[in-house]
Amino acid sequence: RCIAPAPTESIRGEELLSLYSNLASTAPSGRRKCPVFILDSGASSHMTPIRDVILALAPWAGSVSLGDMNVKLPVRGRGLTRLADLSPFLFVPKLTLSLISLSVLDRLGYHTTISGGRLVVTHHSHLVLTGTRSRATGLYHLDTDYVQALCNKDCGDDNLNPNPMNSDSVLLAAA
Repeated sequence: RCIAPAPTESIRGEELLSLYSNLASTAPSGRRKCPVFILDSGASSHMTPIRDVILALAPWAGSVSLGDMNVKLPVRGRGLTRLADLSPFLFVPKLTLSLISLSVLDRLGYHTTISGGRLVVTHHSHLVLTGTRSRATGLYHLDTDYVQALCNKDCGDDNLNPNPMNSDSVLLAAA
């Protein structure tokens, strides 16, 4: 079982990497069919280790730091996703989970509301995405309908979202 640190604690990069690794492996075998996307207020960019999430990957050199900056992971590219509001995404193959940066969305004028274990992001009164707080970790996960759209994959019965993605969500056509 993986427990997230209290918000007031400082977390080292190695601890964060371990937390993400444990979180990715906590679902029972065969139950989770879609990858985990964490809605992260501390992430500097949207990032994923899943190549198929990014359309038209462009080369990008650099690195991203985790936690207290002790762990740096190489960035191998950057590109758009099927969800226009979540572009661009960095391709970070050594990252264990995908991260959606709430800070980036905030800088771009998106509005985030968190209440009762639900996270909702809107832009100009249009629903952009929703998330649900994990009981095990306290972290907010992107709801399955949006993961399916990002990954272009059917997640079967692994639907955490009681409200399906509505028509206000913006999808990019595959190039």
